[in-house]
Amino acid sequence: MSHNRFKSFVGFFFGTVLSTFLGVSALHVINKNLEPYELGVFSYNYNLLQLLYPLISLSIYTSYIRFINESPVKDLINYVRKVSVCGVIIMSSGIYFFSREEEWLLFSIIILLQERLYLYKALNRIGYYNLINVFQKIILLILLFFTNSLNAKNVIFCYSLSFLLSWLLSLSLIKLNREVTRENSKVLTFKKNKILRYTLLSSIMTGVTWVSSFSDQYVIKYYFGFEELAPYAVAFRLVSVISIATSIFLSYFPIIYFEDANKKIYSSIKRYRFGFFISLAMLYVFCYFTYEYIYILLGAGDYIEEHRYFFILLIGEIFRVLASTYMIYFTYRLKQGFILFSMTIISILNLLLNVILIPKFGPISAAFTTVFSYFIYFIISLRCYFLERRYFLTIDEV
Repeated sequence: MSHNRFKSFVGFFFGTVLSTFLGVSALHVINKNLEPYELGVFSYNYNLLQLLYPLISLSIYTSYIRFINESPVKDLINYVRKVSVCGVIIMSSGIYFFSREEEWLLFSIIILLQERLYLYKALNRIGYYNLINVFQKIILLILLFFTNSLNAKNVIFCYSLSFLLSWLLSLSLIKLNREVTRENSKVLTFKKNKILRYTLLSSIMTGVTWVSSFSDQYVIKYYFGFEELAPYAVAFRLVSVISIATSIFLSYFPIIYFEDANKKIYSSIKRYRFGFFISLAMLYVFCYFTYEYIYILLGAGDYIEEHRYFFILLIGEIFRVLASTYMIYFTYRLKQGFILFSMTIISILNLLLNVILIPKFGPISAAFTTVFSYFIYFIISLRCYFLERRYFLTIDEV
């Protein structure tokens, strides 16, 4: 690993760890103060909003990671920003029209915040990225701490307000755009249709992934209500928090992958991936032996007796993460259609099994269905590995 790359990754790592710690603290406050019913309502609505914003915005901000080195930066930034603003307007209108919850209108600002964060990460401005990311978590924690009588509605409002204030802070770094424009001296072509096709598939993929990840909670809620959903939702959110550690790699690995793939350095890609697999195994072994402390730390001590959900969902997460590291090859080759098709099949299978099994066997069947679905996804992803290997070895021979 080069000195600059190592320095950037270390900064990204520690910034994400700090952000994760603050996020865990916020989750502790939420789990500790919401009644089971309110916790179920919060998870239900928050997950829905998390689905809507990447769909409505077409996940346009993800184009920074893939195209920052292939497009005129000024044109790319202006285009992504315009689409993001349109996404905010559409999402805010939709929230008000369907929910009449005026307090939630600000949640759509997350689109503009993501646009800034992805830009900083793509440009390797890790200091800016960490500053905004950590600031958002601090604001959220402060708002939660000083809000009297927390309920599902005002918790979501706290998230929304933290997004707004963080985005406003990012505007103070506006000179970044001028610096980037000066630095980009290459004569490059701005391929709007190529970018839009890439982000459109990414957006659809987000929706399909959401069906696979969250549809079980909606089926549980439909048949058993919010109180029965709470233990499952808590376990899911705990696994999501644990997964933040893996997301540090999954967020940074594409940057390394695309750079090394363009240089045809396959050995570097394999080395980073193998190191991640070892770290992943160590992380999940650690979680297995410390699950009680994890529940207590995150303010979910009342749900420790329901820890079976946590263990089962953790196994499913392992398969999902492993598959993601292989599927990135098709992202590099701009062949996300295969990823989308694979995930669509998995999501449909997951949904059908949930609808059939949950009414008969209860919420626990949803956890086992998740494991089964992601195991199939992992098996499918192995095709990427063999195609990737053939692609790079063929290039080496030439």
